[in-house]
Amino acid sequence: MKKYAIIGALYFDSINGNTYHNTKIIDTDTGAVFYTGYKYGYGNAWEYSASDYIERVLGVSDYELIRGATLNTTKRKAKEGNF
Repeated sequence: MKKYAIIGALYFDSINGNTYHNTKIIDTDTGAVFYTGYKYGYGNAWEYSASDYIERVLGVSDYELIRGATLNTTKRKAKEGNF
């Protein structure tokens, strides 16, 4: 079973009242890092984005998520994956 550590970055757009996120996914075996991309969503949406990315893009169906931190960050850092 593959294991992935995930870290979520949240950005709140106070002008429009929307929350966006990006998720850093780290393969614990190889150290490879992936990002889900900057997306709309609040709460646990970053976790769902990670699962969707692992299944759809990486093609892995048997995996375990190791949930790390959820960080509040700037729009730029969330978009660039610099968190």
